[in-house]
Amino acid sequence: MKSIWKWTLFGGYTLITIVLFLYLLFPEETIKEYAQNRVIQMQPDLSVTIDTVRPSFPPGLRFKAVSLQHAGKPLLAFSNIRFSPELSTLFTKNPAYRFLAAAYDGSIKGRIREYPDASDAHLSAHARIQDIDIGKLFVSKTLSKFSIGGRLNGEILLNKDHKEQVDVNAQLEIEEATVELDAPLIFLKTLSFKKIQTDLKMRSRTLIIRQLSVKGPQMDGRISGSIFLSGDLKQSVLNLTGKIKPNHLLLAAIGKGFQSLLSSAMKREQDGISFRINGTIEKPAFSFTPS
Repeated sequence: MKSIWKWTLFGGYTLITIVLFLYLLFPEETIKEYAQNRVIQMQPDLSVTIDTVRPSFPPGLRFKAVSLQHAGKPLLAFSNIRFSPELSTLFTKNPAYRFLAAAYDGSIKGRIREYPDASDAHLSAHARIQDIDIGKLFVSKTLSKFSIGGRLNGEILLNKDHKEQVDVNAQLEIEEATVELDAPLIFLKTLSFKKIQTDLKMRSRTLIIRQLSVKGPQMDGRISGSIFLSGDLKQSVLNLTGKIKPNHLLLAAIGKGFQSLLSSAMKREQDGISFRINGTIEKPAFSFTPS
């Protein structure tokens, strides 16, 4: 019995010693530098800062206070991100990793897999976004004069080929969205939408909006087109077209003069009033166009 206790205590002491040495000798700065270099390799305009990195259990790494910047300006922030390898793939040619990130009162979880010997995709990633508060996003605060609120959900698929080209496809949805206008639109200060859905594709510096649809008590609408992304995101060039269909709450708010104008336009275009958006994100140019 004494022998069992002796070996149990010795085993526990050994385990604690190993764990202690892992923490004391953990190559935190090396891992930070590796993560930062990988981000730059994928997109030179991006950079990342990491407060701390620690080993986690089950086997993996936990990154705390992670901030992503675009051209030196804040883009996204995560309170923590946990990466863990899929053990069944760890010693294969195509290792896979799971990740779970906490950010903006929601989460992003997904899977990354590498294909170093493939002739097409060298890396693929899939992420599911759940309940992100978009009102807290840096990008929504800095890019637009509007204050935007709502809960973001959706899926993102990323592929990087052997030429380092990155393709991103995303299907996103914002529920109970609100847009607080910096300067009231006609007599409206706030636009509200029950749901905003969008299907996006990005390659190189071009963001293609295949379809963006909005439904709300004030208006329904849809937008498609492209945005050419600049190093300064506010200077990104817009080339968008769409249609809006005002609902009764909007018509009641804008006054009789505008009501007659919109009613006349809607008689000509039964499926909605056509419009175009050009200019830049910082200074968009909005115009009505015939269908």
